[in-house]
Amino acid sequence: MQKSFWRTLVFLLVIFVAVASDQITKALAKAYLVPGETIHVVGDLFVLMYAENEGAFLGLGANLPPLVRSWVLVILPTVLLVVFIVALFLREKNPPLVHVLTMASIVGGGISNLYDRIFYDGRVIDFMNFGIGPVFRTGILNVADLWITFGAIILILLGGKSSSSSGEKNA
Repeated sequence: MQKSFWRTLVFLLVIFVAVASDQITKALAKAYLVPGETIHVVGDLFVLMYAENEGAFLGLGANLPPLVRSWVLVILPTVLLVVFIVALFLREKNPPLVHVLTMASIVGGGISNLYDRIFYDGRVIDFMNFGIGPVFRTGILNVADLWITFGAIILILLGGKSSSSSGEKNA
């Protein structure tokens, strides 16, 4: 019982940090970056540029009809976030801490981008670009995208290992 309480608290804390860090950086981007302007922070490796994305990753779905876009970019992600949360805590009584952290980062990033879509007329604020030269670059993204990406990468690297395979004992 005690272990479950702390895991839930960590889950909620990581979600809070993910949402807060994303929303604060988006507010700064909105306040200080000029649309169309490019600021090279670390040469060509890290670039700041303001964009409002009506689509998903790399603008996918931006040209969908508004009703379809709402379903694909708001309703479906909301359902998936709920499924992620339920799956994490119903699958095991005491999920491994690393699973709690990765799922919380994915959920926190997802909640923050959903917040944007709901309160900014279907748009998400993006402002960062990483890469080398003109060919090897990311799309324009935000801190929520980083939380989601890093959480997903770690989850994939874990390969769905359960707490019993990680050597942790459920109490």
